[in-house]
Amino acid sequence: MKNSMKSALLACGVLFTIFSCSTDATTLTDSEMNLANKSENSKKQQTYQLKVGTSQNGVNYMNGTYDMGGIYATDVNTGDVYDGYITYVGGFAKLPGYFNDLPEGTYEISAYQGQGGWVGYGSTTVTLTPSSVGQDGYVNVYIPIAWAE
Repeated sequence: MKNSMKSALLACGVLFTIFSCSTDATTLTDSEMNLANKSENSKKQQTYQLKVGTSQNGVNYMNGTYDMGGIYATDVNTGDVYDGYITYVGGFAKLPGYFNDLPEGTYEISAYQGQGGWVGYGSTTVTLTPSSVGQDGYVNVYIPIAWAE
């Protein structure tokens, strides 16, 4: 009984191997590959790079250091929140801050209050479109300073 079971399993394994190793595979032509790649690329959503500064009393600043705990963008349609990145020097945020690869859409951009609590930030709304991209490849956004001590 054991020998016949082993023989049956061996025969099934051999048949499985023969059929799975068939050389009758389909090969895509170059034009079919290009069409497949174009289709895949068309599914990818446009993304944007943002450079973030501050605005105070009607003046925009893209440099300087601030008591800021970080920056974030909230998608107004989905509620998804994206954290940007910013460098720190001596405990203060050094502008500009950045967002990489934000999907196309409308966002409310703001900043977290820093640990000193010396500055309060408002928010600004931006709609990301190809026409909003500057010559440097970034969409410039300025977060308003609501109050400062």
